[in-house]
Amino acid sequence: DKILKSYEINDELLTTDNTIKNEALSALEVLGFSRKSTEKVLQKILVKNPELSLEEIIKQALKNL
Repeated sequence: DKILKSYEINDELLTTDNTIKNEALSALEVLGFSRKSTEKVLQKILVKNPELSLEEIIKQALKNL
């Protein structure tokens, strides 16, 4: 809790980002992409643009895979 308060991190934001990342990861795995490379690409995308929707994240990931 102290870390969340000191960095002003919202629990809801972390959960939402994590859920979207997991959904995108699952969708890309179904398409045949490896989990390891997909996780790296998704992390880069979410760091640059954390406000993207699930569909936009998947589109960006497909461009980078």
